[in-house]
Amino acid sequence: MENNTNQRTIEHWFMRIGDGENFNNSSSFKLWGCKKRTSKTFLNEIKKGDIIWFVPNQDTSGVKGKIYYCAIYENHIERVLGPLIALTETNEELGWREVPNWNSDWNIQIYYSKLFKIESLNLQINIHGRQTSKGKINDDMCINFNIGNEWNNINKYCKIQVN
Repeated sequence: MENNTNQRTIEHWFMRIGDGENFNNSSSFKLWGCKKRTSKTFLNEIKKGDIIWFVPNQDTSGVKGKIYYCAIYENHIERVLGPLIALTETNEELGWREVPNWNSDWNIQIYYSKLFKIESLNLQINIHGRQTSKGKINDDMCINFNIGNEWNNINKYCKIQVN
């Protein structure tokens, strides 16, 4: 983990993005969704400025743990989808198709900035368990790269997909 100018340690987190289609559809909103019930540690511990690495459940070539995107965490809010009016974007507005047992009851929106598409870098992390949808990344999880060094290089040299 590296330090920023405020001397706060930046933490690195991963979040699964299913097959990536819904993530791509909502990337222009700079947000992703999750269930509060299964995300308590993540929601309590992640801080503004931490880095989120977005990982599909499985790459199209069958590779597991391949990182497709990374971004800077900004904040999260509870979704407000009332019967008459929605105060946050609906699944339809975000372009999210319903996936049973996956996004039908997402009640948290995760906001990020500086989204980088890095699929071509072929970075891969070991995620233990199919049900693990998010968590903190340590260097032991990274396959042949240092997460802090890689973030610094991406932030310095890669083109931002969405500001």
